[in-house]
This record gives sequence, C-alpha cells and structure tokens, in this order.
Amino acid sequence: MKFEVTFANYADGLVRAERRGIGLKEVDEIRNEFGPEITLDDIRGDVEPIYAPAVTVELDESTARKLLAKGVKEFEHDNSVLVSVRPKDAFNRYLKLVPRRMTRGNGFLYYMEWEIDTKTALKDWIKAGCPKEWNLGE
Repeated sequence: MKFEVTFANYADGLVRAERRGIGLKEVDEIRNEFGPEITLDDIRGDVEPIYAPAVTVELDESTARKLLAKGVKEFEHDNSVLVSVRPKDAFNRYLKLVPRRMTRGNGFLYYMEWEIDTKTALKDWIKAGCPKEWNLGE
C-alpha cells in the first residue's frame, strides 16, 4: 500500500509544454551528465511535448502521518488525497528539463526530457496549508 497526493486540473490541464528544440545550454547539460566525448550526432535535437491533467506524488507513512496531524483528514481513513489545482497549466512552474540516455544499436542516444519537480510541489502545497482547492495564480 502507498499513500499519495494527486494534484489535478482535469478540465484544463495541470502541466503543458510544447515540442521544442534544444540549444547549447542543453548540449552542455548532456555532456556534463554523461561525458564530454558525446557528439552532436548522438543527441536528439528536440524535446518531446508534455501534457498531464494530473500528477500523483507517493508519500511514505511518516509523511502521511505528519499531514494527518496538519489536518489532512483523508489519511485517517484513506490512502489518497485529491487536490484541485488552478489555473490552467499551473504546474508549469515545476517543470524542468533533465538529460537522459537510451540504448541505440551499439551505443546510446542522448536527449532532454521534461520532468515535474513533485518534491518541490509537495513542499509548496504543505507550506500553503494543504488546501483541497489550490490556486497557484494568486
């Protein structure tokens, strides 16, 4: 069993980023992560788009107990909490690009991928008082 908090905006979308290219900054990040010998031929030149209406963050038991003590009563009789987030694409503030690597033939293909910083999002939600309706536009 796992405890979890789901942040959602099912109507408009929680997070969204369009396909985009990568530049020298991202090339440098890939080389810093995986090695300076990586050539441009080994790097995919675009970042796939991301769209998510909801993001779930898993919690350990200790964190769930702390949240219960802070007033998140759902954890008394349930293992999940649903938080409605506004406005549209509000979680874009938690998006970051991270370097990745995948096997390609006898070598690797390197690329950048969007990742949602759920740890920071959870900390911010706790700082905001754990609201069930979280307006990040204020």
